[in-house]
Amino acid sequence: MEHQDLSFVEMTNCKLAMKDAEKGAGQLNNFFHASTELMQLMARACGHDHLNKFCSDDLATVDREMAHLTGIAYAGVSLD
Repeated sequence: MEHQDLSFVEMTNCKLAMKDAEKGAGQLNNFFHASTELMQLMARACGHDHLNKFCSDDLATVDREMAHLTGIAYAGVSLD
């Protein structure tokens, strides 16, 4: 369908969809930026000078199931 064949309603819907997509892209960009900053902060807190030095040995969980499923160290009290 060519642009000249679009009705007013279809054109309006297309414009709204584009605005929604742009808004969503901006929100996704913000999420990735904030996530990266938090990961860098965690790496520094673990004594690393770069995010790529962060590894699974730096992680721990207090959720037993998560520890079992992921192999991440369990940081809770063991009742065994």
